[in-house]
Amino acid sequence: MNILNIPDMLDLIQSRTSYRGRYEPEPVPREDLRKIMEAGLAAPSGCNKQTTSLIAVDDPEVLARLKAVIDPPIAQTAPAAICVLTQKILAYRDRCYQVQDYAAAIENMLLAIHALGYESCWYEGHITDDDRIDLKMAQVLGVPEDYRLVCFLPVGRAAQEPRPSPSKKPFSERAWFNGFQKNPESKKLLLTSAGFENPLVQACFLELLGKPPAEARALFIPTAAIDEDAKAVLPKCRGDLLDAGILPEHITDYDLDRPMDRDELSAYDTVYFCGGSTEYLLEQVKSRGFDQVLDMALEQGLVYVGVSAGSIIAAQNLPGSLDYLPRKLAVHCESGSPCGELPEGIVYLTNAQAIKMVGAEAEIMG
Repeated sequence: MNILNIPDMLDLIQSRTSYRGRYEPEPVPREDLRKIMEAGLAAPSGCNKQTTSLIAVDDPEVLARLKAVIDPPIAQTAPAAICVLTQKILAYRDRCYQVQDYAAAIENMLLAIHALGYESCWYEGHITDDDRIDLKMAQVLGVPEDYRLVCFLPVGRAAQEPRPSPSKKPFSERAWFNGFQKNPESKKLLLTSAGFENPLVQACFLELLGKPPAEARALFIPTAAIDEDAKAVLPKCRGDLLDAGILPEHITDYDLDRPMDRDELSAYDTVYFCGGSTEYLLEQVKSRGFDQVLDMALEQGLVYVGVSAGSIIAAQNLPGSLDYLPRKLAVHCESGSPCGELPEGIVYLTNAQAIKMVGAEAEIMG
């Protein structure tokens, strides 16, 4: 078996785009058309029923007749085309996999077309909607009634610069590991001693937030503040969010005094855990089951901000901690751990430092 150049193959997939511009008039060698069709026929087929057939058109006269029945016109300058046919052939338990079959074949051919330096576009709905252009095309090509023409692929060299591929949604919005919307690589945490005292920490928060702060919604958790000293710091903690640009009306207090479900938490972009009693905070998080919904929300992109006790519960200091940081953590230190990669053992943070975590990557900053 030949070992493919995997990086080149992946780059081919990522760089393919749909081309709707003008084509150069130079003919496509029949050898190349055959290679493209062979790639299509090599695609997987349900129960190997091989419901897909192909017709390459490189005769200018036949191609002109074919294009003449397509209205509105498409790919008028393409020097060749491949028409995709399908048959309804029953397979396992009288199921038919013809759509899956021809879709796989088309994707294979689009990649082969791109690999050979040509351009194309998948035209299906344009010819198979209510006006049934496909029937007129099938008549031009002499296709029997038990076949249906479902796709038209123009083939040729681009005469214009192909447009860049349209942007796709972020990976974390459409792909996950081990469950729906589970994406541990997307977890984002900012663990601090004293909040955003350092402007660099505030800037890091805004980077993790990934959206205009005026549009963001924050869940503010003051639960750890059970003594007067900790309560006195709460206005400063709220000020962190306000100074970062989050609107007052977009900040919601939640004292872990009731359960919160996943849907409710999903309305927020960031959760801010204030400082105080680490043990009491962790106990309340666990007793309300908030740790479970929090874990799911973090995998959907929620940004975790911890201050003092709010940071420690995310580390390994206490039995049953949230365990997001694979280290023990000491806060409010006069001398902190060096910035950069996490040291082994205990991480020491000054009031000007923070730990930025994205997935499994963590660094000390400040």
